Amino acid sequence: MVLCKTKDFQNVSYSLVWLPLQAKDELNETDEKRVSAAKELRALIKEKADGGDDLAKGVLDTFGEKPDSMLVRFIRARKYDVPRAFDLMKGTSAERTV
Repeated sequence: MVLCKTKDFQNVSYSLVWLPLQAKDELNETDEKRVSAAKELRALIKEKADGGDDLAKGVLDTFGEKPDSMLVRFIRARKYDVPRAFDLMKGTSAERTV
């Protein structure tokens, strides 16, 4: 169970099962779409890191060996816009190195 606060600051608990259902409803997420987007994001990270982008190298070091479920968090946060998800990961990686 996870606790969160609503706008009126009442504690609301919900099951972790709710998040995939919300992703399915709001983002039209399917298993195939999720796997495809994770592969696309991994390829983009590798391409940018091989191109010499220092932040991309940091993203590769931070998230390169993480499971697809970790990448999907960033992908969902940017509504399956993979380049924007990569930019979000760069910001996260930069914060961790500072």
